[in-house]
Amino acid sequence: MIPKQFIIEGVDRMGKSTLIQGLLDTLGYHLTIHYAKPQKLRAYADLPDPAFRYQWELYNQMFGLIDQQAKVIFDRGHLGELVYAPMYRKYDVGYVRDMEAASDTSNTRLVLLTTSDWSFIQDDGNSIDFNRKEEEQAAFIKVFEQSAIKDKVLVDVSSGKGGYKPAAEVLAAVLKK
Repeated sequence: MIPKQFIIEGVDRMGKSTLIQGLLDTLGYHLTIHYAKPQKLRAYADLPDPAFRYQWELYNQMFGLIDQQAKVIFDRGHLGELVYAPMYRKYDVGYVRDMEAASDTSNTRLVLLTTSDWSFIQDDGNSIDFNRKEEEQAAFIKVFEQSAIKDKVLVDVSSGKGGYKPAAEVLAAVLKK
């Protein structure tokens, strides 16, 4: 059975956008939401930790959409918060686990794109710290395994020949379950 919702995760340059386009081409319209690093908004400027408040609001909305069973693809999701907040923003992320546990993820597939070969992965200048990509990936794998979401797919995007697997092969791995 193909789920209504997908959460596509992984460090930068793993092919998340390419996979999402393949999902849309194959499955048809889904609301697609791309999450990036927290924005510095004036609405939260007077709070003790504006980045935390921004992220709390973001994931509260994300799990709200999941609970509504909306057809949605998340380009990045809560695993990123579980990885990047402890590494770079230094605040407790237990709230994310609580939101995930309280949400109805029975129609959600969690996808983690990884690589076993870093030789072809190029820095696009948008990473928080490209030199920590392997450490970030190890943290993503750990939180992926700990996730309460039952429908999970881990895909190595490396062809084993110094490049990416064909996009159709990655898509097939995500949809075959």
